[in-house]
Amino acid sequence: MHKILTMVFVVSGVIFLSGCGAEVKNEAKQNALPDQKAEQKTYSLEEVAKHNTQSDCWTVVNGRVADVTGFFGKHPGGDEALLKACGVDASEMFASVKKHDPNGYAAVEKMSIGRVLK
Repeated sequence: MHKILTMVFVVSGVIFLSGCGAEVKNEAKQNALPDQKAEQKTYSLEEVAKHNTQSDCWTVVNGRVADVTGFFGKHPGGDEALLKACGVDASEMFASVKKHDPNGYAAVEKMSIGRVLK
């Protein structure tokens, strides 16, 4: 009987501690700065270039890789303008559009999936 109670106590403790760890990790993710989140993954320009269609569109803006696929139909400049940025480093193109600052940069940040390899 003593062994069973000890086992129940140990298993309960492990389950409790596992749950606490998950909460701490989730809280850390929520409180992470955008750069910390995006720095988790890096991509080459060759990898970005593979995502060059309206149904799978990644772009690079100022070193940030963003999956902008879900932005089609919502882009204020139209889908054709967004399609030009698919699969390429669109930093210069992006900077040339004055309406992008600062709202466009914030949108890229929200869609960021990582950084481009230098």
